[in-house]
Formats: sequence, structure tokens, C-alpha cells
Amino acid sequence: MSATKLKFGWEEWGDSATFPNKLDRADALFPGGWDLRVRRCPSCQAVVYSRRHQHCGVCEEPLPAHCRFQPEQVQRVEALLRHERELYLEWRKKYDV
Repeated sequence: MSATKLKFGWEEWGDSATFPNKLDRADALFPGGWDLRVRRCPSCQAVVYSRRHQHCGVCEEPLPAHCRFQPEQVQRVEALLRHERELYLEWRKKYDV
């Protein structure tokens, strides 16, 4: 039996600041059309984990419009959650959980 040696070429990337991150690009969209760029609160610079909320979860300051979902996106998220709840309830009925 023979073994193959695996060589990693980490040196070709340089420092971590130059490592390619597709989520930082301006055109980074999930195939479903969701924008995956990280949003930060302008007041405290905390990551906005839920764009459905009107206020920052850390400093409670109101979030500007670019940090929140647009009305049509809110409707898509609510429809998706409603559909997932319905599937879960059907599953519970099926397996009598």
C-alpha cells in the first residue's frame, strides 16, 4: 500500500486580509436572491443578525432602512416561515408527536 502526500499552499494567499471572501463582494447574492453581506449597526457596529427587527439587539437604536429587509422581502420571509410551520404541523400529525 502506498500513501500520497498532500501539500497545502497556504503561502500563496498571503495574509488573511487578502483571502478571497465571496460574501464581501458587492454582487454577493445567494442563488435564491438573498443578499448575504454582513450588516452592522451604525451606532455600535454590532452585527445585525435579524434584518426583520426595527431596532439593534445590542444598543436598541433604530436601524436604518439599509440594515432592514424591504417590505417585499419581509413578505417572502413570513411566507417561508408560514410554509415551514405548516410542514412541521403536518409532520407532527403524521407521526402523532
